[in-house]
Amino acid sequence: MKRPRVTGFRMADYGQFAHVVAAAIGFKSDVENVLQRVTLTQTEFAMENEPLFDLLDDWKRADPVRAKQWISTGALYWSLVTMTSQTKDIFKTSQAFGHKLDDYRATLERVFQMEVEVRRSRRKWVRFGADGPDDEPPDAGDEEIGPEPPDDEK
Repeated sequence: MKRPRVTGFRMADYGQFAHVVAAAIGFKSDVENVLQRVTLTQTEFAMENEPLFDLLDDWKRADPVRAKQWISTGALYWSLVTMTSQTKDIFKTSQAFGHKLDDYRATLERVFQMEVEVRRSRRKWVRFGADGPDDEPPDAGDEEIGPEPPDDEK
């Protein structure tokens, strides 16, 4: 059995390659359109069987105004916990939830227009689909908005 080749392959490189090959073989269709469809398929595959996306979608629908405001990942986790007990079964801690957001960041940015900021406090703040003024997330001393975590989780 042959071993797969190790490569530094990137999707951006593939896009450039696709344009060059399309021109060389006389491909007349819109290469960008084809690449967009490939990206959409890749996004759908990444979201398949991952409850994070359904939880965030439900949260956004429950309070679309709040979703567009900065919220720390810890407060978002506790908002999801209060919304459904399923959250705590999937993500044991707010840190595990934060890691999952990191793992799927590119997909969340594309699908939910998630923005991420890390402030001096090293606390991570997110918002989804903001279309208002480009305000900044709170700094270290600012109050948290959202449900309070239990004492053993602070």
